Amino acid sequence: MARLASLNFAGLDGEQMQAALGRSVDTARYWQAPDGEDVLAALPVIAAALTPVAEQLLAAPGIQWYWQPRRVEQWAIDWRSAVDRAPLPKSPRQTLSEWGRKERAGEERAAHELPRDPYANVSGTWWSIPHGLVHTVGQVPAALSLVEDSLGWEHATTIPVRGAGRTLEIGTAEDWISLCRKFPLDVTTSRRHDWFRTTGRPGRWVIPDWEQVAFIPMVFVRGSRRFRTRFHQRRKRHPRGMEIPPRTP
Repeated sequence: MARLASLNFAGLDGEQMQAALGRSVDTARYWQAPDGEDVLAALPVIAAALTPVAEQLLAAPGIQWYWQPRRVEQWAIDWRSAVDRAPLPKSPRQTLSEWGRKERAGEERAAHELPRDPYANVSGTWWSIPHGLVHTVGQVPAALSLVEDSLGWEHATTIPVRGAGRTLEIGTAEDWISLCRKFPLDVTTSRRHDWFRTTGRPGRWVIPDWEQVAFIPMVFVRGSRRFRTRFHQRRKRHPRGMEIPPRTP
């Protein structure tokens, strides 16, 4: 521990830190129990020893863009070859309406088909954001390596886009909690088993009802949210529980 506290990370460059963050993002697992490294890092003595390291990294110039607000200029990432001429998703309200219908139907089905015991060896859905919408990032090529549970994609088309207007920015776990409290969608029966394995929490779970949030044109998740969120914070939710959003900055 003493050696760890004495290390100086001032010489780390942005590329090295980006590689480390990429590994952390790629190994995110919201459907299974923490592995040995996760368990070890969660020990209070280890967390205390790593705190000075984290403080040095947070002050490094190479990652300050993680704290930046949403830019007008963004890039939509389409994980397909440029020769694939299928259009980007359109009709977001229709997509969100269909998403809400499927989520509620999935909850009802899970209530009848899945056991209530959180220890049961079953799995289901673990995502907390809708698919089929245009997702943008503020930095390329950096964001290309920040994909959770990647499927080994090697080809991507980046499309420059511009957008202005009302934006909901999520920079901390508290921002996400507030969103879940204002627009809760109960997903306990469909997520119970996977998120229990991940967090050890057996209670109720909610995610934002994105169909109800649609009056806000854009939702922006800052990269700093990943740094500020810790595994043990998931156990400090209000009694209904809220999942941390898987997202790239």
